Amino acid sequence: MLGCDAKGRPIGEPDEIPAECGVLMAREGRLVVARSAVHRALPRMPFSVWLALAKAQPVPGFDDESQDLLAGIED
Repeated sequence: MLGCDAKGRPIGEPDEIPAECGVLMAREGRLVVARSAVHRALPRMPFSVWLALAKAQPVPGFDDESQDLLAGIED
């Protein structure tokens, strides 16, 4: 995204951004698409990989008891 300086002028031009990237510009408080991103075809994930990911156990979240141990530590 290209923003504006203090006087409202764009800080860059879309042609200064690599061609494979999309560009949004801030104009009058709104975001305007100056150049759409290139859509690349993604290879299909093999079904066996998808199924293994679907069956996988989620990563455990924060353990509140372990976080309580940090309460007494000061920088």
